[in-house]
Amino acid sequence: MCGGGECANLADGIYLEILQGMINARNDGGDLDYGAGQWGFVGSRIVKPALLPGNPGLPHFDQRRDGSGGNAEGTPGNEGNGDSCFLM
Repeated sequence: MCGGGECANLADGIYLEILQGMINARNDGGDLDYGAGQWGFVGSRIVKPALLPGNPGLPHFDQRRDGSGGNAEGTPGNEGNGDSCFLM
């Protein structure tokens, strides 16, 4: 989260930092796989997700929990590994 003007120079959208493993960002514009150590950006539901060259200027993220998401049962196409996060 950004506050106090920390992100004033960044475009609105979802910024991704992949700490471990890999994710796929998908929307109506297309999809893109991201691996550990990469940064991404999703500007809207109709523009394909983009790979960023590095941290775009976001404040440091303090990971105070294990970072896993999803559910233990998994979701279709997830093979039940429980590492899912869906944003609608």
